[in-house]
Parts: sequence; C-alpha cells; structure tokens
Amino acid sequence: MRSVRLTAAVTLLAALGGCKLSVPEEPKPLAEVAPVVLFTGYHWKTLVGCPGSLGNIDGKGAEALFNRPTGIALDRHKNLTVSDNFSHVVRTVAADGTVKTLAGKAGTQGFADGKGAAALFSGPAGLACDACGAVFVADAGNHTIRKISPDGNVTTLAGAGGMAGSAGGVGSQSRFSSPSDVAIDGDGNLFVADRGNHLIRRVTVKGEVTTLAGGAGTAGSDDGFGEWARFYNPSGVAVDSAGYVFVADTGNHTIRKIAPGGEVTTLAGKAGAAGSVDGKGAAARFNGPAALWLDADNNLLVADRDNHMIRKITPSGVVTTLGGMPNCMSCADGFGKEALFAQPSGITSGDDGILYVADACNNRVAIGLPGSEAAVFDGEAAKPSASD
Repeated sequence: MRSVRLTAAVTLLAALGGCKLSVPEEPKPLAEVAPVVLFTGYHWKTLVGCPGSLGNIDGKGAEALFNRPTGIALDRHKNLTVSDNFSHVVRTVAADGTVKTLAGKAGTQGFADGKGAAALFSGPAGLACDACGAVFVADAGNHTIRKISPDGNVTTLAGAGGMAGSAGGVGSQSRFSSPSDVAIDGDGNLFVADRGNHLIRRVTVKGEVTTLAGGAGTAGSDDGFGEWARFYNPSGVAVDSAGYVFVADTGNHTIRKIAPGGEVTTLAGKAGAAGSVDGKGAAARFNGPAALWLDADNNLLVADRDNHMIRKITPSGVVTTLGGMPNCMSCADGFGKEALFAQPSGITSGDDGILYVADACNNRVAIGLPGSEAAVFDGEAAKPSASD
C-alpha cells in the first residue's frame, strides 16, 4: 500500500513541474529498544503558492500567490478548495496544480451573495465539501455560514451578515460569532466551531441552527453534557461516520470529543498546558491547535498552528508528530520534522493517504506524501497501548 500511495504522489508532483522524489527504502530492522511503535510519516513539499511572496494571483504551481490560506477541503474528484483569508476569496486547486478564484473579489471585504466575483466575503476560514460538490464556508468576519455551488454561486445558509450573536433559529434568524470551521456529516448536516461564542453548533440541511455543546459567551475547559461543557475559542471541527464530533479547542490547547448523546470529553492534551510533547491522552501537549481532519483509518490529523506542526491522534488517543518542529516558524521541504511550517491552519486528506495543509503564514498549500518511519517514545506516558 505504501508503494502505491507514493507512486501516485510522485506522479502528481511530476505534473507540477517535474519535481523528483526518491522513494525511501524499507526501514532496516531496529535493535532491541523499547518502547517502539511504527507509524506513517510524511515527505512534505510545496504544492502551490510561493513561500515568502503574498498576493492573490491565479496560476499554476509557484505562479499562484495566496495571502494567508486558512481553510482547505478536498472533493471527490481530488480538487482542492482553499479559503484565502486575507484576500477574502475562495479558490480552487485542480489536480494539475492550477489555481483559480471560485468566488469573491480579491482584496475586497464585504458581504454579498451572488456568483463568482459578485459575491463578497470577510475573512473566510474553514471549509467543507459535500458529495455533490457544494462548498460550505465559515465566513468568520461576516458571522455567517455560506454555501458555494459548483458553478460559483454563493448563498447564505445561516446567520446574518455583519450581525454577531448566539441565537438559534432558521437561516438569517440565527446568529454566530466569528465561526472558524465547518464539518459535514453523511446526512448533509454541518457542525460549526463557533469560536467567538465558545460553542459547537449544528446546522441542518434546511439551515436550522442549534447548539450542540458549550455555554454561549462562557469560556472554560469543563467536560460534561451539552450546555454544561465548556470550550475556549474552538477553531476546528471534524465529524465521523458514527456521529462523534471532534473539536480543536484552541484556547485550551486540547482536542475534545463530543459523543452523539452530547457528552464532551477531552481526547488529548491538558487544558491550559501548552506544549509540543507526543504521548497518549493527557500526556500529550498542543499549542493552539486550529484545524482537524479524520483520515480513512479514523486517525485524527491536527494542524497544531502555534507549534508550527502537523500531528496525528490514533483512535485510542496516541499523539505523534508528522511534520514540523516546535517554536520553529519557517518553511522547508523534507521528511517529518525536517519539514517546517508557519502557522498551519487547515488540513485535509484523500483516501490515498496524501495530506494537504493550508500553511497560512507561508502563503502556500503543502502536500504530505506517505512513507514509513519508526518513532521511539521516551517515558512511560508515551507508550502506545496494545491496540495501537
């Protein structure tokens, strides 16, 4: 499987300009050291954008320029959609690396429904794609949830442009406060990280908004049921096929889990304790995690923004690092920790295991190609369980 994925990845990069990537040899048997766990690592490379240069130019590969790409989503045709936060537009990246503006007017902040450049956004953030190719946008500066049809027509699904609040209701009757991410389940319902309200919201296909968990306007870190749970500026959200919702609880430096019945628990990290330690559950540390994605094996991928790292959490809560170095805000291609990022703020993947990251302060989209490496955990708290 690893060789199949790498072959597909090499083909994709070659289409973007003949980039060469050597497939690593199978790792040699390790000496008797314990504890040891094998995991999938990634070779990281710039896909589109030009690190060190910002702008809003469409084009192919490094010819395209971004201005703080923040959200990222992948449709079933392997096309990427990227929210270009400071340019106030939503853009697409085709399989051959060609970047085009889908909706919004570059450099123009505002609120308007319409098609293509007639539509206006204000700091668009997280994205989600449905099975029909529609894109949903957490339009943070407008406090709304927007919908873009495949042909670029923008409508407002929930919230009222420029009007912050926490009210439930249908469509424009509802209110949000700087929503930062959206995730979609198999029935087309959206889950929203309502950052300014410290809430997780649910939006039905008809635009009806309710609160899933958290207390409006009340920050905290308490686990519990529904309105008794507390979050602190949650910025990322993901949902699995069983209805479990995962939250990047940014201000608390933790990853939270909401069961279908509404019970909120802490999956990884410790509230109020920022850091970059790999480990299991509460032994792990994050620093301002901003975005989440569930891969085909139900591993949770994390854009650990303020650590400038990409992390992975297994279903049992074991955290490892897939790319980047803590406190090293820079840009470099390479394997695992040799690769460097600058506030990665969005993450997604396809069924082939290839990862895509909106590397915000590098003004690029980075691609992660799967490979195999061995990680040695130090300390009892970091040992994986037998199920891992």
